[in-house]
Amino acid sequence: MQYTLQLVEEKVKQQQVTALHLISALAFLGAGAIIFKFNAQVTNVGLALLLVAIILMLLTIGKNRWLTRPGNNRLFRVVELVISSALFTWSVTQQWKVPMGLFGVLSAALLFSMFWERKSNSVQYITINNNGMILPAGVRSKALEWTGIDTVLLRFGVLTVNTSDNFRYQWNVHKPDFNTTDFEQFCNAQIEAAIPRRAKDDW
Repeated sequence: MQYTLQLVEEKVKQQQVTALHLISALAFLGAGAIIFKFNAQVTNVGLALLLVAIILMLLTIGKNRWLTRPGNNRLFRVVELVISSALFTWSVTQQWKVPMGLFGVLSAALLFSMFWERKSNSVQYITINNNGMILPAGVRSKALEWTGIDTVLLRFGVLTVNTSDNFRYQWNVHKPDFNTTDFEQFCNAQIEAAIPRRAKDDW
C-alpha cells in the first residue's frame, strides 16, 4: 500500500516579486541620474542606467504578468543582479559609502530572491508506504521508518507526524484523493506492528 500527499507550495506573492523589480528600477534610476549629471567622464554609463531603469519600470507597471512569469522573471533578476553587483563593486573602489551600502543590500536581496523564487515553483510530495515515510527536501531526515513514528494525523489539510524521539513534523498538504480514515488506520496499523522492533533502552 502506498499513499502520496502533495505539499502546498509556499509561493512567493506576485506583489513581492513586483516590488523588488520596482526597487531595482528606482535604484538604477537614481544612480543613473547622479552619474549622468555629476560625472562627466562616464555620462554614457549614467545614460545607460537611466534607459535600463525606465524600461524596467515600464515593464513592471505595464507588462507585469509577462515580467513575473518564471522564465522572464529569472532573466531580469540576473540582469538586475549583474548591474547591482557592478555598481556595488564600483562604489567600493571609489569609497562611496551610501551607494556601497545601497547596492550591497540590493545585490544580496536579488541573490536571495533568485533562490527563493525558484524554490517556490517546485512541487514536493510525501510518500507513505509499508516501509515508512519519504519526506520532502528541507527537513532533517530524508525518510522515517515506522519504528521511529508515534502518531500520524491528517486533519484540515495538515499532516502531523510525531516521532518517538519527541520531534514533530507538520506540513500543509493539498486535499488527498483517498479516504483519510483509511489512511490513518493504515498508519496506526504500521505503527503498532513496528513497536516490537523498536530499540529498547538498556537502563
